[in-house]
Amino acid sequence: MMQWKSHLSTHSNLESAITEAVTGLSAALPDHPPDLLIAFPSGYSPEETLHLPKLLSEKLPHRFLLGCSAGGVIGGGEEIERRTALSLCAAWMPDVELCAFHLPEDAVPALDAEDGAWEKAVRTARAGSPHFLLLADPFSFDAAEFLSGLNRHFPEGKKIGGLASGAVQRGMNRLFLNRETYDSGMIGITLRGDVEIDTLVAQGCRPIGQPMFITRCRQNLLQELDGKPPSEVLQSLYHRLAPRDQELFRQSLFLGLVMKEAQHEYRQGDFLIRNILGIDESREALVVGSLLREGQVVQFHLRDAQSTPCSSATRRSTWDKAPPRAPCSFLASAAAPSFTESPTTTRRSFTASSANCRWEDSSATARSDPCTVRLICTVTRVPSAFSGLNKPRKP
Repeated sequence: MMQWKSHLSTHSNLESAITEAVTGLSAALPDHPPDLLIAFPSGYSPEETLHLPKLLSEKLPHRFLLGCSAGGVIGGGEEIERRTALSLCAAWMPDVELCAFHLPEDAVPALDAEDGAWEKAVRTARAGSPHFLLLADPFSFDAAEFLSGLNRHFPEGKKIGGLASGAVQRGMNRLFLNRETYDSGMIGITLRGDVEIDTLVAQGCRPIGQPMFITRCRQNLLQELDGKPPSEVLQSLYHRLAPRDQELFRQSLFLGLVMKEAQHEYRQGDFLIRNILGIDESREALVVGSLLREGQVVQFHLRDAQSTPCSSATRRSTWDKAPPRAPCSFLASAAAPSFTESPTTTRRSFTASSANCRWEDSSATARSDPCTVRLICTVTRVPSAFSGLNKPRKP
């Protein structure tokens, strides 16, 4: 039967944290290695995390490893931000076929390439409608462009995942796949067989100000919005906000990238939320956790617990007859309080988790009936291709 277990360690030394997390998992491990091990270290140096796959292989044999660096983590129901922590999740998935791939930034097939080119890139065939668990480095890989192609060539499979975080420049994030560590590109695990994935979007952010066009940018540097420096735009926006929003502005500001740019009106939920990593004062530019392009429609957002929709509670009512075995979520992060306004929070149910890549296991033993198992995850939706440069407007 399918089982998922997780454990979290806050030890400041990564090797000791791995030992502690594996020991915590070992209390209820089956008598065979897990099929999939998912690891999210937070707060450790890039040099330390280079050796994570090797250390995990020595301490807990497994078939597949997937993970990345993070700005914060969840494990065993506990949420950690702003200090070192390692979240480790192990899954035993009988009758589920897994396959791993790493895709460099220059190896993404063209959108209109043959299906075979995409099958080769992700090392899996379309047959059987595989699902995808994906992690990417935002400094080197255009995840939105890749997902557009993946949706076109694998339309029936679910795509879930997030972006590595914790770094402020290219080459400092870490992606872990089996025995390898990468600092760029995308990694993924495909799942095919007796597994059901359900998806749910709950952004936890709301837009402020007006949608604007990027009129000048370079990679992930945002240099102009509607012909104005970002600093000028932000200063004007700040002074128009209510006092509560001004406080949120100082600690939880994000940039939203419109997902369907062909439309002319944008509402909450129409944006792909990305981190604002800092300000490049020499260029008067914002450093954004995503590759940008001129002509792209964006809008600033605030992370606000009060704006998080209760759609998860609504969706949970449909899971009564087949409760999820392993809920997890991927959410944007910032140097700001968590949704519960505390850096350490115990969660007792299906919860949001932050740091671009955070994992929460249900921690309960998997149910023993043989029917298809539910794996519940949030999904990052995919923007449509850009078509036309029409001035966006709010309804």
